[in-house]
Amino acid sequence: MATWLVDIPHTDLDLSRRALLDVRDHLQAAAGRATDRVAPELWDDLAARLDLPDAVAAQAHVRGIGRRIDHISRTTWRRVDAVLAQERVPTRPRRPRLERVAPGVALAAGEIVLERGARPAADPLLVLRAAAEAAERDVLLAPATAARLGAESPPLPEPWPAEARQLFVRLLASGRGLLDVWSTLEETGVAERLLPEWSRVHGLPHASVIHRFTVDRHVVETCIEAAALIRTVARPDVLMVAALLHDIGKGGLVDHSVAGEPIARAVASRMGFAPDEVDLVGDLVRWHLLLSETAVTRDPDDPATVDLVARHVTTPEALSLLVALTEADCRAASAKAWSAWRAGLVRQLARRTLATLLARAAGGPAPVAAEAELGVPDDVRRDPRAVAVTVEGTADGTRITTLAQDRNGVLADVAAALAVQRVAVRAARAWSQGPYAVSVWETGEREVDAAVLRERVAAIVDARLDPRDRIARQVRSAREPSVVVRPEASRRATVLEVRTDDRPGVVALVCRALAELDISVRSAHISTLGPQAVDVFYVQEASAGVLSEQRAAAAAHTLRGLLTATVDR
Repeated sequence: MATWLVDIPHTDLDLSRRALLDVRDHLQAAAGRATDRVAPELWDDLAARLDLPDAVAAQAHVRGIGRRIDHISRTTWRRVDAVLAQERVPTRPRRPRLERVAPGVALAAGEIVLERGARPAADPLLVLRAAAEAAERDVLLAPATAARLGAESPPLPEPWPAEARQLFVRLLASGRGLLDVWSTLEETGVAERLLPEWSRVHGLPHASVIHRFTVDRHVVETCIEAAALIRTVARPDVLMVAALLHDIGKGGLVDHSVAGEPIARAVASRMGFAPDEVDLVGDLVRWHLLLSETAVTRDPDDPATVDLVARHVTTPEALSLLVALTEADCRAASAKAWSAWRAGLVRQLARRTLATLLARAAGGPAPVAAEAELGVPDDVRRDPRAVAVTVEGTADGTRITTLAQDRNGVLADVAAALAVQRVAVRAARAWSQGPYAVSVWETGEREVDAAVLRERVAAIVDARLDPRDRIARQVRSAREPSVVVRPEASRRATVLEVRTDDRPGVVALVCRALAELDISVRSAHISTLGPQAVDVFYVQEASAGVLSEQRAAAAAHTLRGLLTATVDR
């Protein structure tokens, strides 16, 4: 009803619509049926029909069409909203009123345009000034203005002058206003003029299913999330540029963190950062996954875990930047990637790493982490087979705590009870408190019946319930499992890493097998990455102590065989 209020590029929109309909025709021919959804196995066929080199090119082609339609639609509705927000809707065109907001830049009808007499060819910083003003005001950068700036602006000198770097950081730190402005810069080719490396990730799909967006959109979302954290760090400019470049190495065969580091260093140097700042940007890109991966797959109480982080992040300043980048990256990926439990683990690891860095700087020993003592119920003191179970709600799920007299297999009994009740475990820790065994389990489920769970545990401990068949049915897998020993992960325990399909009974199956081998599980760290579970177990001999190489290899072999038997052939 309101489309008459604004002009839209009908030709571009119609061409994009026709191109998308052509893709649908080819898709339905490839699928042999009416469908609008591209199954993964159809991309190669679709690429051939579209005369494109491969499946990646076909995905980029389709996403490019969608991006163009989305950009035109968002621009149109922004203009409609701006007109409708006026007290009186104009009945005929009127000359726009220009409000100067920066040298060469004006605001007109809710859009950033150029002042009369502005000369982009004589002012290489004008494009950054216009983009930063539009993003900070959360208004449109007029597409015609961006196109003119892209066509007429000369390249920035190298290294960039300080003002150019400051304007670029202002753009990146503008918050939600960055999204539409960056989209306009992409559509008009300005983004790749400012950052030629952007072509590496433009329209690139993510390999991981936990990501909501393509790589380039994820990067923009990461900048938006990082903008909310700039007051938590000493160098917000370094944080914002690292957020922009953290995934710049994706799209190749080399680990993207490794591939991205030299690219990030080259970009930061070109932007005029000092050598120590270039090092910070490069290190943040190289280790941007360090905290999130280590926190969920390693024991934070083990000195080797903190040493691993402190070996790569050597100053409090770098650590604070990495914490902020980790949070921004995870939040931009998906809600599950930055849940309350994951945030807590990352922050706990960061606090312990900071304490170690400060102790080293002062020339003292690293602090020793200690768990808070839990009260021991009387029935647990009296009965060697009693297991106390408490359940409490958390911000995004439930925490289950158990306490029992320490014995071989107690963790397996609790894990089995959780599996029988079909409680999906996403994190677990276990430790000794004198003669008692404590375990804490995190789940995303809101409702866990404590009474039923206590009865399940008691029935399994008393052999009134044999959960093995039920667990075996739960852990059926579609892919081969992986079980490896990680000797570098700890000096006081043997670390076994299990990767298999995410199933409720995996932890119970592994813990029971280890108990039957007379191997004690000191802690378990459960992480889910898309359809895959990455479960890490810190184990010791029942008499306490690391496993020998032969014993560790035998344990890994046993677990591998047990889990392989659950694979559907």
